[in-house]
Amino acid sequence: MVNVFIGLWLLLIILIAAAFLAYYFFPAAFPVFWRHRHVPNQGVIKRDWVATGRIDFATSITKVASNPEDYDQPTEFKLLVEERRIVESLAGNENLEVQWRLATLREEPVEGHRNNGLTS
Repeated sequence: MVNVFIGLWLLLIILIAAAFLAYYFFPAAFPVFWRHRHVPNQGVIKRDWVATGRIDFATSITKVASNPEDYDQPTEFKLLVEERRIVESLAGNENLEVQWRLATLREEPVEGHRNNGLTS
C-alpha cells in the first residue's frame, strides 16, 4: 500500500515537472495564460492627448556614463513635450495619464517661445 502511494507521488511530481518544462520551453503552446497581459485598458477616453506646455531636454546618458571625461564634450539634446489625457476606467474613476514624447518641428518654435522667459 505504501509503495502505491510513493508511486503515485512520484508520478504526480513527474507530471508537474513535465508541465513546467513544457510551459517554460514552449510558451506559445499555452496562449490562454498570456493573452490577458496584452489586452489594453478598456477605459473610455474623455479627453485625448493635450500638450501641457512643459518641455524638457533629454540626452543619452549611456555614452557619457561609459567615459566620465566626456561630461564636458558637446552632445545631442532632444526636445521633449509633456502631454496628458483623461481616461475613465470601467469603475467610473477618472485617471490622468501623462507621457513625454519627442517634439515635432512645428512645435519647437512654439514651445521655445512659450518658455523663453521662464526660469527653472
